[in-house]
This record gives sequence, C-alpha cells and structure tokens, in this order.
Amino acid sequence: MTGDELLQRYRAGERDFRGVRLRGVVIHSVRLCGVDLTLR
Repeated sequence: MTGDELLQRYRAGERDFRGVRLRGVVIHSVRLCGVDLTLR
C-alpha cells in the first residue's frame, strides 16, 4: 500500500490497517488517530 492510498482510506473512515504492508512508506506531519497498524 502506498502512503497516498493509506491516507485516502483513512479519510474515507477506515481505521483498521492490521497486517497491511507499509514498508518504505513515508508520511510526514500526519496524525492518524485511532489507527491500528498491528502486524499479524
């Protein structure tokens, strides 16, 4: 998943990103309240 896709899905209301591969994704100055980035 790209950083842009993560932010787009977050803005659409998604908060459960468990198991999503974010290797190499860099996001600056963004607050993601309530997000679950737990590895499975």
